[in-house]
Amino acid sequence: METEPAGGGFYAGPPSFDVSHGELVSTAADYHRFARMLAEGGRVNGRPMISLDHLRQMTSDQVPAIAKTPDSFFPGFWDGTGWGFGVGVDTEGGRAGRYGWSGGLGTNFFADPDGTVGVLLTHVEMGERMQVLLDEFQALPEAA
Repeated sequence: METEPAGGGFYAGPPSFDVSHGELVSTAADYHRFARMLAEGGRVNGRPMISLDHLRQMTSDQVPAIAKTPDSFFPGFWDGTGWGFGVGVDTEGGRAGRYGWSGGLGTNFFADPDGTVGVLLTHVEMGERMQVLLDEFQALPEAA
């Protein structure tokens, strides 16, 4: 299902209001290429897109322990989780070192330290039924 027509829609011209919060519009292929670039050390076809130092900073926990309080998000949010620059980071357990994004409309990706990449694009409203799908998606490499 296409949420925005290729030749029109909200993203085809200047927005009618401030969208500085950073909306992403992409094809599935380009989104996968982005995730693959991160998993391959910031490189595409062997060419560096970002430095290893920037990639390390982006994909490692940048939130100090003192800021990880139950009232800063929701209780349990910070358990085994950190935040890099634009991505969530798993800091403990079997997925330590995994980083990725889970957006509010079902866009979900992860990259593991071993180079495994997963991309799930559902573009549906989030809710209880979607959480089951997201949990199963996040567990895929563990089951392999």
